[in-house]
Amino acid sequence: MKIKTGDIFELKTDIGLFYLQYIGKREDGIEFVRVFDGPFSERPDIIATLADNGERFFIQLPISASVRRGMFERVGENTEQVPGIPKFMRDTPVMPGQTGWDIVDTKTCKRKHVEELTAEEVALSPWEWWNHATLKHSLEEGWRLENWV
Repeated sequence: MKIKTGDIFELKTDIGLFYLQYIGKREDGIEFVRVFDGPFSERPDIIATLADNGERFFIQLPISASVRRGMFERVGENTEQVPGIPKFMRDTPVMPGQTGWDIVDTKTCKRKHVEELTAEEVALSPWEWWNHATLKHSLEEGWRLENWV
């Protein structure tokens, strides 16, 4: 199945159901999704309204390959509320021994190092590539941006 921008997928976890939306990919093929807040005990009646509650975070995830392997189920779409790929994300420094954070431009991959995050930067999603298992584990453990400081 070919996925389309706006498609919504369900992830079954040990603590309930989570939903994510395919928001697009970069020119190099890296796919991005936004993860909605959750968990849900059952599938919402109107999947398209998930966006009304906002998202937990954005992440790079090989969603096409994961769907082909049956790790996510497509449960709907919302083409009206599809954010673009975030312009900036944050990462731990790549230089050994360096403290602080790197703010990464998602288009150019250029990094700007900061020692302390502003309130706006705390809200930036991780510049990481996660797979199905990492996403599932992180959600089951209650991972949130505001706690990743």
